[in-house]
Amino acid sequence: MGQQTKYNMVKETRKEWITSGGMKPEEKIYSENELVKMANVCRHTIRQAAGDR
Repeated sequence: MGQQTKYNMVKETRKEWITSGGMKPEEKIYSENELVKMANVCRHTIRQAAGDR
């Protein structure tokens, strides 16, 4: 199977945070800039992953 796209990796990581209890209901999420640094991707990639459901 081919490589996974960066935005899909970000999306999967976000899903894992939620399902594993790493993020609680009503808890503020990281800012775009924080996510860019954490995932080592550009802001466009973060926005694409956030907009894709």
